[in-house]
Amino acid sequence: MARWNHQLAGDLTLAEHSFLAAFRAGDVWTPQVFQTWCRAHPDLIAQTPMQTLPTGPLLLRGTFLRALIIVDGALVRGITPPAAQVQWLDRHGIDPAGLSNVRGIEVDWPGAEMRPVVVCTDGPEDSPYLDLRAVAYPKGIDLRGCSFQDTDGQDADLNLEKAHIRALDLSFTKFRCLHGIGLTLDYDFEGLDLRAHLINMVKAHIKGGLYLSGTRLKGQEGIALSCDVATIGGSVHLREGFKAQGEVNFVGAQIDGAFECDAGEFTAGDNGLALHCNGAKIGGHVFLRAEFKALGAVNFVTAQIGGQLSCEDGEFTAGKSGLALVCNGAKIGKSVFLRERFQAQGEVNFGGAQIGGQLVCSGGQFTAGDNGTALQCNGATIGDSVFLVKDFKAQGEVNFGSAQIGGMFECDGGEFTAGKSGLALVCNGAKIGKSVFLRKRFQAQGGVDFGGAQIGDQLDCSVGQFTAGGNGLALDCNGANIDHSVFLSEGFKAQGEVNFVNAQIGGQLNCRAGEFTSIKRGLALNCNGATIGDSVFLTRVFKAQGEVNFVGAQIGGQLICWGGQFTAGYSFVALQCYGAKIGDSVFLSHVFLAQGGVNFRSARIGGALFIEDGLITAPPQAAHDTEPPKHRWLLDLSQASCEVFHDAQLAQSITECWLGGYLRLDGFRYQRLGENAPKTAKNRLKWLKRQIPADAQGREFKPQPYEQLSKVLREMGHTSDARTIALSKQYRMHRSGNLSWPDGLFRWLVLWPTGYGYRPQYPFFFGVVMMVLSLGIFEAAYRAGYMAPAQPHAAISEILQGVDYIGQGGGTAPATACALIEQADIVPPFNSVAYVIDTFIPLIDLDQESSWKPTDQNRFATASGASLDPCQDELAALNPPPPWWSIPLVKGPAHYVATSWGPAGGLYWLKWALMSMGFAISAVIAASLSGLMRKD
Repeated sequence: MARWNHQLAGDLTLAEHSFLAAFRAGDVWTPQVFQTWCRAHPDLIAQTPMQTLPTGPLLLRGTFLRALIIVDGALVRGITPPAAQVQWLDRHGIDPAGLSNVRGIEVDWPGAEMRPVVVCTDGPEDSPYLDLRAVAYPKGIDLRGCSFQDTDGQDADLNLEKAHIRALDLSFTKFRCLHGIGLTLDYDFEGLDLRAHLINMVKAHIKGGLYLSGTRLKGQEGIALSCDVATIGGSVHLREGFKAQGEVNFVGAQIDGAFECDAGEFTAGDNGLALHCNGAKIGGHVFLRAEFKALGAVNFVTAQIGGQLSCEDGEFTAGKSGLALVCNGAKIGKSVFLRERFQAQGEVNFGGAQIGGQLVCSGGQFTAGDNGTALQCNGATIGDSVFLVKDFKAQGEVNFGSAQIGGMFECDGGEFTAGKSGLALVCNGAKIGKSVFLRKRFQAQGGVDFGGAQIGDQLDCSVGQFTAGGNGLALDCNGANIDHSVFLSEGFKAQGEVNFVNAQIGGQLNCRAGEFTSIKRGLALNCNGATIGDSVFLTRVFKAQGEVNFVGAQIGGQLICWGGQFTAGYSFVALQCYGAKIGDSVFLSHVFLAQGGVNFRSARIGGALFIEDGLITAPPQAAHDTEPPKHRWLLDLSQASCEVFHDAQLAQSITECWLGGYLRLDGFRYQRLGENAPKTAKNRLKWLKRQIPADAQGREFKPQPYEQLSKVLREMGHTSDARTIALSKQYRMHRSGNLSWPDGLFRWLVLWPTGYGYRPQYPFFFGVVMMVLSLGIFEAAYRAGYMAPAQPHAAISEILQGVDYIGQGGGTAPATACALIEQADIVPPFNSVAYVIDTFIPLIDLDQESSWKPTDQNRFATASGASLDPCQDELAALNPPPPWWSIPLVKGPAHYVATSWGPAGGLYWLKWALMSMGFAISAVIAASLSGLMRKD
């Protein structure tokens, strides 16, 4: 049943009154009644086959007719714009012919589903053709296949503002604009393959889905589809040929289902936005895939997506802003897929976004916009892993600075090319829960920055290729915290500095077969201050063109450089380990090659130091280097320490191992020498002599290397070699000229004759020889009469009292006074052995040296047949005084003197030599007992 609830607007023609009167006459307008009425008014009916009625077109001549709607076969409504040409477009393709004039009719229909039969327009330019503003209709409206045009053949508008309809089907229709602000639909909005300029459903409430697949929108004033703040209970389908020439806007919209744009094409309007979903809340997935194309920015800033965001095989081209896909601050419940031929010409931005699953960009291609960034995920939170693998390519910076990634960060096979910043991949400050893989043909043309990053597992860059940007850094892990190992091995190549300054690595640092080349600061591998929990491997044809720096580093395991090749950069040093702390051994062996200095100054090595089977040479002299390389040190071990020192080839084949350089050994401490290390003083002295001239000689002479070596050899049982090394130290100290004159005099007079305490047998043996020689000389002197009692006068006065002395000219040869003294046993008999011992050893008194002294007057000599007795004052006149040029050695009467030119002079010099030798030996013994003469 159809009932009218509105009055007619304006005056009606006779035909209009007839039509309406007939319609009002019956409570039920059946198809039979309608056909009867049509036969009764042939002047109002076009030449249309009656069998099409009431489902076919109805044309009323001479009336203003906008639409006639049939409900269950009954005519229920007419809506009144001006009359115009009518074009019937339904799925059957029936053409209308003619118009009628009816206007101002508003009806209320409680009937069943509606479908259009006739569509026509003729009215003011701004008047909508189908005006259902604020209409409340509990059933759906089906306008499929309609075309809404004005009298000029131009598309006309549809107005559904604030209408409340059960469902709306505009599939295959054609119109200009749909005004649906505030529209409420209890079910779906169907718009498959429709053609329009603009669909405006701002603040619309659709309890079902919005299905516009295949729809083409030309846009109006830069807008093609506007669903700002709309509420959609189901899914949104803008797919399978959907095309929009202008912005598609879902800003602030709430969509409970999925948002699907597969194979859709979006072209931005004047503002540069192709798809604008800023702040939208989408309960399901978002699909922008399967040849999805956007010419302009796709914006999901601060959007909330309950499912995944999938852009597989999508093409995104930036608009004016230089942004292709913007998800800044978005919350995505599951994974994001930008893979499988995904292409972005402009920045893809997930800065500050929250992604509950993975971020997968495998095979994606990203090209930066004007700001030089291709993929921006700064500060993003990603619950699972990130995959930039399998032909992933980025022309511009990829930024994950300060991002939080719960799983892995894998870039195997990815290609990264830097943008304006010179950085290809930025992860500084990022927190990554598991491993980072930059391996298997990974390529970066620009710096890779993991400064301050926290990596929960390992960092593996095996076979990766890194080329530095403008700052000269190829891989920057300054201050990074890596829980497990770092692998820069097996074909790893870096053109630029690899930086692990102050990094903390829980496992090993493995650079086996890696190639490191410095291009700017002269540093190839910089681990200054790094803490490495396990060993460091620079082995198996490891190559570094530039300084390898471990200054102040702490290495828990070994430092192994087997077969490594090191070439110095600008700093002359090839391997720099100044102040490093190494828990286990250091191996510079197995054809270790260094063209430049190797510095372990102040290093602490917990195990052994192996320097075997290696070659260390001076690097080529740089243009700015004023000091010739041959005057430099090549190996600096000063102030370093280790348990065992192995240097088999170093000491034995010194000329083969060191070419034009020196050693620095001052302060180097070690507990013992290795099994194959030479331990003879000859070879070890060669090693010590290779020190730089300033340390080996002159006033800067360093005695510690000699002392340390002597101590180690002595503790190892090589006492003779230890003494030789210690004695060599003393000789070099004596020659250095760095001693005060008292110390130098003491060394010359006391220490030098005794081998500085290391050869005390030398003066002893020399003293024995002197004693034997002196014994013969003094014995001969005594027999020749040149040894006399030390105090003859007192002895003579006692003897002459009881002896008849026969003076000169007597008959028989009288006994002389000296003979009488001897016979009287006033002095002990002369004994040359006892005399020499008494003279040589100052602590022994055999009463020989004090009783007998040399004299120039022969006891047995005669003058004119008279006996000259030096013991008699009476014969003093026969002894002329000594010549003026002689030096009196003994003061006393003229008859008892000895001069330097007489026989007694030589005896006195010999006696003093014996006494000096005795005192020297005694001083050595006293110095040894008192600690004055310290032995190393």
